[in-house]
Amino acid sequence: MISRYFSSVDFDVALFHPNQRNISALDILLRVHLNPRAPANPAANEDSLVADGERYKFRRWTVGEWGIFQAEFKRNVEQYFNWPTMGLWLLPTPMDRLPDWQTEYGEFISPQPLSPRFRPVVQCGLSVTLVPTKAQSHVSFDVLRLFDNAPDFRSFVRMKRNKRDTGVLTNRDTSRQAPSPKRKQQNVVSHEVGHALGLEHSNQNDPKCTRNENICYGKPGTPQHRNLMGEGNEITTANAIPWVRAIMRLTPSLSWYPTDQLPKEMHFLM
Repeated sequence: MISRYFSSVDFDVALFHPNQRNISALDILLRVHLNPRAPANPAANEDSLVADGERYKFRRWTVGEWGIFQAEFKRNVEQYFNWPTMGLWLLPTPMDRLPDWQTEYGEFISPQPLSPRFRPVVQCGLSVTLVPTKAQSHVSFDVLRLFDNAPDFRSFVRMKRNKRDTGVLTNRDTSRQAPSPKRKQQNVVSHEVGHALGLEHSNQNDPKCTRNENICYGKPGTPQHRNLMGEGNEITTANAIPWVRAIMRLTPSLSWYPTDQLPKEMHFLM
């Protein structure tokens, strides 16, 4: 049963009633349109484009390849933005000056909790729905099927707050291949979906980050560089912004503390 729900042009959100451990699920519901980029000439099987001064050759997708890519996209993104890979939690804090805080706080306590030791906690998650048209989506990606000998393409998404995001991916972005000088060991599709959720690059506030320079991803060896929104795969409380923004819309009488550490009394139950 859904406790609360809201829809926006950025993403939809469902907040579920707490279970007997006082854990409530907060799921971002993201509608994604994936468009298999085809050659401009309908009779051709291959084409090319120029980006950042480099020419990239791509070919038409086969039905089988495209089906696999869609399944891998959904699997990879949902794996990274759900327990146990992500593990982001929100802890409610009453705002005593607001009259409705007790009622809202009570919604996060099960009517039949297993133990009074279980304090309310919200578990963050994400669900991807692939939709057939751009008009139905929160974010839309053109996807290139690069030739095997083509250089690595720098995938991207154009972030547009309160508007549909658009971007470009390639068939390599769900790959588990080892890193090369131009390929980072990162779940690229999850990085780009992070942008669609409103997350900037991990070192975006560095004064030297003015456009999309390498410094925007953090210096090698730093937490910013290891983060999913840098060049790594780590997810920390810095990545909780979309869920905090969502739950503040749903529970205006409470404040929320994001954490990547599950309360100790919950550990033996997970």
